[in-house]
Amino acid sequence: MKSFSTLLLFALVVTACRDDAGVTGLVDDYIDQRNAQAEVLCDCHQELGFENRSSCLRDNGQILPAKRRCIIDAFERNESASTDFLECYLPLEDEFRACLDDRLTCNDFQAATACVEDYDIGSRDCITLPAAIERAYKDCF
Repeated sequence: MKSFSTLLLFALVVTACRDDAGVTGLVDDYIDQRNAQAEVLCDCHQELGFENRSSCLRDNGQILPAKRRCIIDAFERNESASTDFLECYLPLEDEFRACLDDRLTCNDFQAATACVEDYDIGSRDCITLPAAIERAYKDCF
């Protein structure tokens, strides 16, 4: 019985540590999703007119570590609104990436139109960020 109690305590500590990440953890997940989308899109870098994959990633939303702190600072301006925003958009970003991965073909970009339409429909239910956060986020780029 003691080992079960120890395991339960460990699970609670791990969960608490994850929850302490708060907005930072959500921003990290958001950045991961955006980078994964850029990776999928840039599988077609030549068809998109890029000489190499690196330039495609740079111009199509890849978020590098140098911008991470700026983005976190922007979202920390109002953690409650940011959490609501990110918790709504994270599943959409994941679904969008998976849809692009399934549908996008380099010789027919129209095949991924449904992905954009589904994303747009889903995003209608999400809150918008307060203007101060939106401006601070855009200033990171």
